[in-house]
Amino acid sequence: MPESGLVVRHEGPCFWVQVGEREVACGLRGRLRKKTQARVTSPVVVGDVVTVSLLPDGTGAIESV
Repeated sequence: MPESGLVVRHEGPCFWVQVGEREVACGLRGRLRKKTQARVTSPVVVGDVVTVSLLPDGTGAIESV
């Protein structure tokens, strides 16, 4: 079940999202990545409220901003 959280830091391809009392390392879903010429950009920045699907391994996937 997706949960809401706050992006608190960004390190490389990993976003750390505060979900309740814990921070979860999250990646972006492919559909959220924007590809421009030679770079991949992200619509997610620190401070955004996002919807996260928690995965069995303790990480998460950002579903929407």
